[in-house]
Amino acid sequence: MFMPGNTVFLIALYKKGKIFEYKIIQFMGMLSYPLYLIHQNLAYLIEFNLTKKYNQVPLNLIAGGAFLVVLLVGIGLYYLIEKPVQNWIQNSKILGNIGKE
Repeated sequence: MFMPGNTVFLIALYKKGKIFEYKIIQFMGMLSYPLYLIHQNLAYLIEFNLTKKYNQVPLNLIAGGAFLVVLLVGIGLYYLIEKPVQNWIQNSKILGNIGKE
């Protein structure tokens, strides 16, 4: 099966790494860690509670809604927590020098 990740990898090989200059690829990379942290638990809570309460709603609609909520929470986590912590670490006199030897 040919997966989207394989497509990105093949384009990266063809373009010799220039694919990482595209803003959408940078945005996806920026969101990868926050989404990794929250996707399973948050999506499960949303889907479980909504299917239990609204069993007449199609599962595709509930899953799509859960996807959007997880995506928005991931974006929020990045901009409200991860990015400020990264800046704080880089500006820190002690932690900011790690790896600069």
